[in-house]
Amino acid sequence: MSPKEFAKRRRQLMRMMGKGGIVILPASPARMRNRDSEYFYRQDSDFHYLTGFDEPDAVAVLVPGRPSGEFVLFCRERDPARAIWDGERVGTEGAVANFGADDAFPISDIDEILPGIIERCDRVYYSIGAHSEEPTSPTRSVPRRPSLSNVIGTTWTPATSAICCAMRPRCPPA
Repeated sequence: MSPKEFAKRRRQLMRMMGKGGIVILPASPARMRNRDSEYFYRQDSDFHYLTGFDEPDAVAVLVPGRPSGEFVLFCRERDPARAIWDGERVGTEGAVANFGADDAFPISDIDEILPGIIERCDRVYYSIGAHSEEPTSPTRSVPRRPSLSNVIGTTWTPATSAICCAMRPRCPPA
């Protein structure tokens, strides 16, 4: 699918939210099958619908009207040593070049960067905690709602899935 289609979907969601809102959408975590192998990776449907990005350990942030870019992607950095075992990673440069992110940062920097972005917003739409178990990856440092909810004057809405579901075209009745 064309990157333009994903950008169109993000713009549609941001129009629905309006200025002052922010969407925080984490990727599905990788699931371990046993000690040294993982299950086949399947990305979170909403995350894929909005980004097209199919790697674990990532968080998409959409902020309508943000001067330095409305689509921010936190993801794993390229690592030639890990590529032997896990496959190539897109990295922050690839997130901008191939997936249309306005800004991309290493997932390890999310605790320093995301709170500053949230401070400028009055509504947060999130699906953090949607995956039942704690991820066994760097995204475990993704701030959970209770630690972020101390941002004064911010309304928290766990509704990202409902919004994305409403955006998707429906199959005609049989």
